Amino acid sequence: MKSYLCQRSEAVSINGTLSNPQPVKIGIPQVSILGLILFNLYISPIEDIMHAHALSILLYADDVQLYLSLSPSNINEPILQLESCLSDINVWFGEKKFVRNTLKSNFVFFSTRSRNFLANFSITFGTSVVRPMDNVLSLGVIWDTNISLKSHVSNICKAASLSVYRIGALQFLP
Repeated sequence: MKSYLCQRSEAVSINGTLSNPQPVKIGIPQVSILGLILFNLYISPIEDIMHAHALSILLYADDVQLYLSLSPSNINEPILQLESCLSDINVWFGEKKFVRNTLKSNFVFFSTRSRNFLANFSITFGTSVVRPMDNVLSLGVIWDTNISLKSHVSNICKAASLSVYRIGALQFLP
């Protein structure tokens, strides 16, 4: 294990010119079974933080998803609970020297009813203000606010149509 994590270096190659190797002081090698296991062990305290705030969580590789229920009559308390959790996670990220991609931080309200009471809603995560999305990608599935999967089906149809077009454009030799 020690040889896998210690005394590593990395270099950059641009147009065939290689930089001097530099030591890697933090992080784990990616694209390996052991790398994924070590990463999951490393970020497992996030689960403890979320459970301490009574939130449901889904962790898959480097994808972290939180879940909580809201009702129009009680929106402030759960949102304060969520923002408190996100604040604790942000502190933990800082301590562990994680960089959070703010462009990938998003949320969606799932509802089969009108969500007018959420029209101008946002959540604070660190120094970022995150606004609700109309749909989100979760483990390869596009979920829309009405849980209709219309966006997902439309995306699959577009991809299939493009594939059929590409197959049709192939020229076969006699």
